[in-house]
Amino acid sequence: MGCTPMHYVQRKRMEEARRLLSFTNAPVADIADQLGMQLSHFSRQFKGHTGMSPTEYRACTR
Repeated sequence: MGCTPMHYVQRKRMEEARRLLSFTNAPVADIADQLGMQLSHFSRQFKGHTGMSPTEYRACTR
């Protein structure tokens, strides 16, 4: 796959987070919980992958 197993899992989590943020009204904290992450860690990871916070991403995709 060209990456470590942990990077693969993180990438899949971020793909699911982008989908949930775009197509549901679930609070960001609930999305982080669904993905098995603490909110602060989720927000940091998401911003690292997309360049924007989960809230900013949601606003841009709606």
